[in-house]
Formats: sequence, C-alpha cells, structure tokens
Amino acid sequence: MKNYKVNDKVRAHDFEGNKEVGTTNACYVEGIVLDIVKVIEIGGCMCYELRCTKKVFGGEEIERGVGEKVFSPLNGTKTMFGKELNQVELVEELDKYDDENNAPENNPSEEEQYGLDTDSLHI
Repeated sequence: MKNYKVNDKVRAHDFEGNKEVGTTNACYVEGIVLDIVKVIEIGGCMCYELRCTKKVFGGEEIERGVGEKVFSPLNGTKTMFGKELNQVELVEELDKYDDENNAPENNPSEEEQYGLDTDSLHI
C-alpha cells in the first residue's frame, strides 16, 4: 500500500470502499500532509496529520473545517477485524517546502523516522 510524505497533497476518503469523487456519494477531505503522528483517539494508530484545504460531504463542497487539522489512518493500518485500510490517495506531490529542513533528502523515511511496521498498526 502506498503511503505519503510531509508536504504531499492527499485526499482522505471518509468511508473505506467509497472513493467516489464528483457524485452525491463523495465524502472526503483534501489537505497537505503536515506530519505522521500517533492518535490515541483513533485507537492509538499512526495517522496523517493534514491541514484541510477542501471538504466534501454528500457530493457537496462545504466550508466548515477548511483550514483545520484533521487526521486519517495511514494506508495499511489494520482495523480490529484485520481489514487493511486504504482510504488515502495522492492528489498532488508538491515540490515546495517551507524550508530546507522539510526537503525529502533531509528527512528520514517513514520507516526510519517512526519505526513503522504497518503489519502491527491496528485500529
């Protein structure tokens, strides 16, 4: 499963199995990956911390929540029933970085930085 890095623009779908865009069933947020963090409120799993740039519910774009931080489990995270989540997809790989320290060549991989082992991530 593909996971993404800080500064990527991603779309996180609200419901596993529903990746519709442009229909009345579309429910998702788009945002810039700020960090990858452990979120106790979501079963202690590793999540993308996103700055929301767009929010769609029931196929309609809504303003509430835009600009706020939201969290979505990393792809490959297992539910308590053993199903792997895969609800985040790349919208755009951004080449712009806030400063030199955010450039990919100056950052360790997700596995190095967070000790990620998606087989052991559960929600």
